[in-house]
Parts: sequence; structure tokens; C-alpha cells
Amino acid sequence: MNDQKKTVLELKDIQVSFNNNIVLDKINLSVKENDFLMIIGPNGGGKTTLLKVILGLIKPDKGTINVFGKNPKEGRSLIGYLPQYSVFDRNFPINVFNVVLTARYNGFKRYSKEDKNIVIDVLKSVGMLDYKDRQISNLSGGELQRVLLARALARKPKLLLLDEPTVSIDVKTQISFYKFLLKVREKMTIIIVTHDIGFVYSYIDTIACLNQRLYYHGPKTGGLSEIKKMYGIPVELILHDTPYRILGEHK
Repeated sequence: MNDQKKTVLELKDIQVSFNNNIVLDKINLSVKENDFLMIIGPNGGGKTTLLKVILGLIKPDKGTINVFGKNPKEGRSLIGYLPQYSVFDRNFPINVFNVVLTARYNGFKRYSKEDKNIVIDVLKSVGMLDYKDRQISNLSGGELQRVLLARALARKPKLLLLDEPTVSIDVKTQISFYKFLLKVREKMTIIIVTHDIGFVYSYIDTIACLNQRLYYHGPKTGGLSEIKKMYGIPVELILHDTPYRILGEHK
């Protein structure tokens, strides 16, 4: 990363616990503008909780967080969020256009012409404009994920948070999804959390590991032994490109 780039997100000594069980412990992280950061870790390691802390949806027990020079609630308007696929109710009676339009909701004001034009633009950018009148219950998993990405982008964010965005999506759609992110990343900072480094590894800039504690590795270099320690099980990685190390040692 370029040290001259602005810091868009900074967490210092963040701790979160539920029912006296520590979920996030002494989290320190600084993210620069236009970085594409992947945070990997096992299920239950605190990845989703960390995103909700950044969004201001969970207040940490200890520590401070700064989002574009603001507290999380004030900085939330600058963040686009794509939640886990499994948390979205596909049976809710709403069409594609209106799902994306909800991202433009601003209190009790009616949606403006500009709001609707933004929705049209982002649906076109993700290749879903022809589906704008279709009910979400009639979409495939990959189509729905593109709609949810469009909703996140409709906020015109400077920071995009992605929570396991390609779970339950076929390989072809995963590749298409990440190639699209390469197009928008010039306009924003992206943080993706996942337990499967798979295809995303080819597209990201920097890596951090999270399993209650976070270890920031910076540019994607290192080895698999530390991933094994974090997951508690053997890890096998298959790369279809020039061999390289994945992670450095946790210190």
C-alpha cells in the first residue's frame, strides 16, 4: 500500500464479548483508501461481528473506531454492505428494482428521480437491468447476489464491506463477481471477509487473519502453517498459477 494514501478505517484495541465470551480481542487495524483487503478466518472467528462493529451495529466493550474521521454511526452513510447470502429472505414479495432502491432510503423523504436513476445505473453495471421488474424469489443465487451488490453500490459508498459474498454461488459466477469488483475498486476501498480464500486471492491486495485476534499481514505473502494454526485443522490450498507464499508468521 502507498503510505501517502489516506486512512479510511482505523480500529484500536477493539474488544467485543457476548455472554462473557470474548469474540473479538484487542483488534487493531488500519486500512488505506483504495485497498482491497481480505480478512480470512474460520466460522465463528468473529468476521461478521467485526463488520458489524465497523457499521456501528455492534458497540465494542473496549477500544475506538474511526471511519473516515467519524464514529461508525456517522460514517455509516459512506459504507456499502453486502451481508451473507443466507440472511436475506428470498420469499419477501419485492422486485429487483425496489430491493436496490431501499439503499437510497433517507428518513421519510420520498425517493427522488436521482435516486431512481442511480438504481438504474447500478443495475446496468452489474448486468441486472433486464431483471428490474422480476420478483427476487425468481432469481438464481448468483442473480440475487448481483442484486444485493447493486444495492450496496447504490449508496455510492467509499468503503464496501462484503461478508462471504460468494457462498452458494457457482464457479463461473464467482469469477464474474470478482472481475466486476476490480472495475469498481478504483472508486472505493473494499474489505471482504471469508473462510475460503479460493478465487478472491487473485484479486485482493492485502490480507489479515482473524480468529478472535487479528493479524495483519499486509501484501499477500506468507505460508500455510499459520492458517493451519488459526483453523485448528490441516489446510490444503490449490493454486492454478505461479506458486507463491500466502501468509507470513503471526507476531
